Amino acid sequence: MLVTVTHNRLGAFCFLSRDADDFPAPRIAGASVWDANVFQGKLIMEEKIQQHFSLVVLHFNFSIRAELQLSASVNQSILAVLVKGELELAAPANQPVQLQTNQYCFIPCTDFSLEAKTTNTKILFIFFDPSWLLQIGWLQPLPPLQPVIANEEFQLRLFQLFNNEFNYSLRDFYFENLVRELLFLILSAHHKSDPNETPTQKKIALVEQLISRDLQTHLTTKELARIAGINECTLKKEFRQHTSMSLFERLLFKRLEKAKYLLAETNEKVSAIGWEMGYQNSSAFSRAFKKMTGFTPLRWRALNKK
Repeated sequence: MLVTVTHNRLGAFCFLSRDADDFPAPRIAGASVWDANVFQGKLIMEEKIQQHFSLVVLHFNFSIRAELQLSASVNQSILAVLVKGELELAAPANQPVQLQTNQYCFIPCTDFSLEAKTTNTKILFIFFDPSWLLQIGWLQPLPPLQPVIANEEFQLRLFQLFNNEFNYSLRDFYFENLVRELLFLILSAHHKSDPNETPTQKKIALVEQLISRDLQTHLTTKELARIAGINECTLKKEFRQHTSMSLFERLLFKRLEKAKYLLAETNEKVSAIGWEMGYQNSSAFSRAFKKMTGFTPLRWRALNKK
């Protein structure tokens, strides 16, 4: 188990492995499930471990307020998302923060405490490899320990995380994409100018903005290099180093993210969404969308429409 949980009065919890089907949905598909019963309530833990990240869900229901001490066995960055309830989260050398439903924060250490303010509380922890931050172009420290309200797009990804209907390897691949998307959504919202950025890093950031600004237009490498004032070869090398994608792959990724959002959140026609993403006809858009997601746009909308 990645996380050790200790009650402030009852000591360390003794967890027993359970059959996941014994617990109601929504839950993390393919996760191992444990529970611990005490006279004051019950604690359920879900754990899904993958190569570069892990998902841990704590669902606790106590008849009185409870303070829990948590200690993670992996030295990774931690994102906490409160799915249900209200609690106080405290970490050494930081002021405690109050989290409410659909709020999240980054935790700066692997030992911290939770105090439930409601009897029925559910919190998700995402442990992830810090190297992922470089892959999405994040060159700054993580945001400080403070609560942030999840926007609608974030909540959509969270819903998908707890409603993954894929099987085996495809399911794990889907989880990885969702976690990457969540991190990108959060960090892009916190982005600010870094005084220590090199001139090349600033130019790469400008190129990223140019790609995102107009998804309908496919600017060539030569055009992007000219606008940003950087050599073409340097641009291609540095961009891949910072994002783990080529310029064209990044454009396709951005188009896919916007298309998924529009399919889930609006009633726009598939043809109109395809046109906004730079595709001349709906057939070309549908082929590209299915190649990247495994679903046609209509099928994906049917599965994810709120």
